[in-house]
Amino acid sequence: YTEAYEEALQRCSTADVPWYIVPANRKWLRDLAIAETLVATLKPHREQWLAQLEAMGKKAKDALAEMRTKTA
Repeated sequence: YTEAYEEALQRCSTADVPWYIVPANRKWLRDLAIAETLVATLKPHREQWLAQLEAMGKKAKDALAEMRTKTA
């Protein structure tokens, strides 16, 4: 089974979509490994997401202001 798992991981894991081996014998260690992996994976996208959220907020605020002026 070990060889089959290694082969599956080698064929399925790419630079854009990597697979991670997570220890599961201790729940707290598993949870910590998953949390650290998620933070490291998502951190490079933070600035882009913040910019998108700010743009969406501005657009919604402008739409609300326009609606208020029409009903006033």
